[in-house]
Amino acid sequence: MLIDREKNGKLFEGIIILTVLLSIPLFNSKAGGLGRTNLQNENGISTAKLRINLSDIPEYGVFDWIEFEKSPNGKVVLKGYAVFTETKEEAEKAAKKTDGVKAVENKIEVLPNSRTDNEIRNQAWEKSEKNSGLENYVEGANPAVHIIVNRGNVSLFGTVRKESDAELFAMVLKGIPGVSSVQNDLKVLREDH
Repeated sequence: MLIDREKNGKLFEGIIILTVLLSIPLFNSKAGGLGRTNLQNENGISTAKLRINLSDIPEYGVFDWIEFEKSPNGKVVLKGYAVFTETKEEAEKAAKKTDGVKAVENKIEVLPNSRTDNEIRNQAWEKSEKNSGLENYVEGANPAVHIIVNRGNVSLFGTVRKESDAELFAMVLKGIPGVSSVQNDLKVLREDH
């Protein structure tokens, strides 16, 4: 996957991964963790509607990660990482158009534009796609795993089915030239029996 820009600011060149953000692991209505969240309205803000509005962000992909926190006064705090400024801006607009949202604090960090980081992203994508245990986690419109690359440091967010898959992701990404560290924040889905 090659990341580049055209003059009009739209993603161009290579495989573009768009995601819909509708899965529960992508957003958290409480700070500090991922997983199943409360879908009930809190002070008029529906977590499900906020998630749906955020799903309209056209450039959100496997190399971005967005979470949110709702406060009792109708304020939404957006957190996470975006490769492009437009993704951060569109997330704020999407949150603001959600019924019950009175204010939005946008703490999404726009990752630095770095040739080295883009090369790491490309290799991370290729290695994930070529590994028979990992390819399903990064494919499709709603990838389960997000790979954040910031100045050679890689962070993994999202969910996997088995602990061994989380370990495999970290091991594969550590072997990429230019990677300084890998922070594995992947959560293992628990099956109810």
